[in-house]
Amino acid sequence: MSKLLKARQRADAMTAEASQAWAAVLEARKVLSSAIIPEGAKLEDLPELKASEAAMDAFDLASKTAEAAVADYDRLAVALGENDVKGVIPAAVSRIGQAAATVSVGREALDLGRSFTDSDVFAEVKKSNPSGPGRIGTTGSSMISTREQARAAITLPVGDSVIAPDQLPGIRSLPLMPALTILDLVSMLTTDSTQVKWVIEKLFTNNAAGRANGAAAAESNLELDIVKYDVKNISHFTAAPREIFDDVAGLQSLVDTKMIWGLRRKLASQLFVGDGLGENLTGIYNAEGIGSIVRAGVTADALIGSIFDAQQVVLDSYGEMPSATFLCPADYKTLRFARESSAGVGTATGGYLYGPPSQNNPIDIDGVLVLRHPDITAGNPITGVWRELAVWMHEGFSVSATDSHADYFTKRMIAIFANFRAAAGPMSTQAFCEVTQA
Repeated sequence: MSKLLKARQRADAMTAEASQAWAAVLEARKVLSSAIIPEGAKLEDLPELKASEAAMDAFDLASKTAEAAVADYDRLAVALGENDVKGVIPAAVSRIGQAAATVSVGREALDLGRSFTDSDVFAEVKKSNPSGPGRIGTTGSSMISTREQARAAITLPVGDSVIAPDQLPGIRSLPLMPALTILDLVSMLTTDSTQVKWVIEKLFTNNAAGRANGAAAAESNLELDIVKYDVKNISHFTAAPREIFDDVAGLQSLVDTKMIWGLRRKLASQLFVGDGLGENLTGIYNAEGIGSIVRAGVTADALIGSIFDAQQVVLDSYGEMPSATFLCPADYKTLRFARESSAGVGTATGGYLYGPPSQNNPIDIDGVLVLRHPDITAGNPITGVWRELAVWMHEGFSVSATDSHADYFTKRMIAIFANFRAAAGPMSTQAFCEVTQA
């Protein structure tokens, strides 16, 4: 093993240790934020505070060690004149500063594409000379994130949750893709089982009332049910030229902006319309027991009134106003172009109810934000307290590659495959209500 490769591996190892130390800092801060200070206790004696400070000290030491290892690697690469040799993975880039800046606003940065190009799987493919005429076959599966990292990446857009590599000619980013707002609102949990069992409250009749001395108390009715959500695979693959294994930045971009984005996009769709059959997750539309009201009509006034009523159903049954209401693009357009009626005129020709369509004005009904999503069933808005819809991550993202697919070998193509496993379903059906068409 060359001195340069050893230096690179040490730099990567030290950087990984620093990243783990920062994760420990985050966890310690979470514990500290929820700690209860006993009456009369001194803040400096709080064990959660001491643990947080100790975690930060450990991170400071690990980050300095990592930065020194990266500097040693760069110095050796320059001295050997190999800092730009194609056979050597490009110089390690310290992510410590970026991670600290990102986490300072509550987000932990990930570099999933680079995790794949740094993996043993990628190294083995490089050894086989992928640009040559020989077969690559099927690689092993490279786990490029833990399930906790995958959970973090799913809840934020790629540009925020994943550190994208410098873009070289090849794969471009996706600035025009729709925002996956549903993934910012649901609860992201974890499971070690292949099936999640959850107790759902089907009905609660509150008969609490004043009681005279000696009189029997009124009995409230609580009906519970156990639901089961199976862990399913979400996966896809895409074709790429064999030469992409010589374009490290291009391959990283492919993983980040196509493969991982595709998994997130499918998950967002499944959370709405998944029927729970086969490898489909259980989406909110197909969950038994959610509230339902009949849509009053197709006009903007009727749509606004129906959404208002659905939100009221959630407030009455769950005891809390919804966090957001989702509707299809066509219904969103109806609201965006809704106008007031001018005095003495029967048609709506006055000002726009939610501001001019040329401006990005938010739409809300009774204080609840209204969002559009392409996977919402046409004509069927749905509202709810979205933290009561959960995703249980079973494992993180994995990536593999093969040319053993149809005629890919003769076409000099490679299939890049990405996968993760999760279960999904509502934790409380009373927290949701859909608007159905008459």
